[in-house]
Amino acid sequence: TGDPAGAEVCARRAIELALAVGNRPVVAWMKLQLARLALRRDDLPAARTNLAESLEAVLALAQQALRIGGVMIFAEVLEHQGEVEAARQALAFAAQHPSASAPDRDEILGRLASLPGAGDPPASWPAIELDELIHRIVAEADLAYAPLLAALRASR
Repeated sequence: TGDPAGAEVCARRAIELALAVGNRPVVAWMKLQLARLALRRDDLPAARTNLAESLEAVLALAQQALRIGGVMIFAEVLEHQGEVEAARQALAFAAQHPSASAPDRDEILGRLASLPGAGDPPASWPAIELDELIHRIVAEADLAYAPLLAALRASR
C-alpha cells in the first residue's frame, strides 16, 4: 500500500501473534518480509539479520517454499550490496532447483530478466546444495556473506 512503516508494524504484530500460537512458518515468513522492508529502507544490516533469523527457523521446518523464498531475498540483499552477478547466480540456482514452484520460478525468472546482464547467462553455481546455502546465509550474515561471495566468484 506504499506504507513501509505501517507494513513493518503489521509484520511485527503478526510475528507476536504467530509466536503466541506456535506458528513457526508464519514467523519465518514474516521475518523474510521484514528483511525486504529493511532493504526498502537501505538498511542492509537489518535485512541480513532478519533473513538470518528467518532462515534459521526455516532450517527446522520441512517447507521448501520458505527456503526458495529465502534464497530470493538473499539475492535481493546481494544486489543491494552491489553483488549483482552473485545475485544472478543465486536466482538462477533457485529457478533450477526442483523444489521451486512454478509461480516462484516465474517470479525468479522475472527478477533475473530485470538485473543488469540479463542477456548473458549467469555464472555457474558452485557445488553448494540448498540446505548448505541456507546454513551459510545464516552463519555468514554478520560477515556480509564474504566467504560465500568468494566461493561464488571462484566458480565464475
